Amino acid sequence: MPKNRRELIVISDPGALNPPESSLIQPLPTVHTLLSELSAEMGESFQLLPLFAREPEAEVETVEMTAEMAEARAGLQTFYRVDAPDIKLDQIAEKLRQDSRIQDAYVRPEPEIPRPVALEAEKDVSPLPAATLNFGERQGYLNAAPAGIDAYYAWTQPGGYGNRVRIIDLESGWNFEHEDLQVNEQGVIGTANDYNDHGTAVLGVMGGDHEAKGVKGICPEAHIAGIAWNESCASAGDSPDVLLDSIRICAPEAIRKAADQLQTGDILLLEMHVPGPHYNYVWRPDQQGYIAINGTPICWLR
Repeated sequence: MPKNRRELIVISDPGALNPPESSLIQPLPTVHTLLSELSAEMGESFQLLPLFAREPEAEVETVEMTAEMAEARAGLQTFYRVDAPDIKLDQIAEKLRQDSRIQDAYVRPEPEIPRPVALEAEKDVSPLPAATLNFGERQGYLNAAPAGIDAYYAWTQPGGYGNRVRIIDLESGWNFEHEDLQVNEQGVIGTANDYNDHGTAVLGVMGGDHEAKGVKGICPEAHIAGIAWNESCASAGDSPDVLLDSIRICAPEAIRKAADQLQTGDILLLEMHVPGPHYNYVWRPDQQGYIAINGTPICWLR
């Protein structure tokens, strides 16, 4: 991820502006005019892009659409981001906030995928056992509090295994062919998988199959899927195909894509965080001091 990457988010007034119906990335005409005026005034080239891409209806109708859901989706069309040099973002935001057609404009750090920052020490290269061992005794978090969440008790209760619940994990690195992930796993939704094995470990904690080998998932009967996301949204000049069909989509669009496929009682797991106050919200290569995406006052939706 580029150092100190930030984004300027613009929220238009839904009562004053209407989104176009014919384009996925064409900005609202009135806001576009306002931004063009600022571009000429500041001597920089800016571009306005929707924060949440609007996909063809055939691709997003995966759950029954309620009136409340339809209203929430329509509200997403008022969120935009400005593609401009970082040094200009705060100045542009201040000018946009002075216009009555703009509900809000703010600069935020882009969320990052949690990742290891140090190479492992020497790995154990001893031969693997002929058969996978039972690792249940190593899963202390399954025990009663304060050591764990008392999953053993939950499993004695109706619904305690997570049946009828769907979980979507937003990150990357899943191996849905893993021997402990053969039941109820629904694979990657819409976007290609990529590097590391962090996603596999997360799915194992939540949904590992209950057998005499490997690990035991907390909710093995839940239906679990993954959506891979990118730390940077599409840049100026990108086509709708790039925005919608890239290997990994940016965080807001990944969240919207997941939400379109979840219902009340389902779970969205956000594997993302941002620079926190301990280091003055500044990007760090070691990610020290980072906080969960919903723990910052400059959240992606505030």
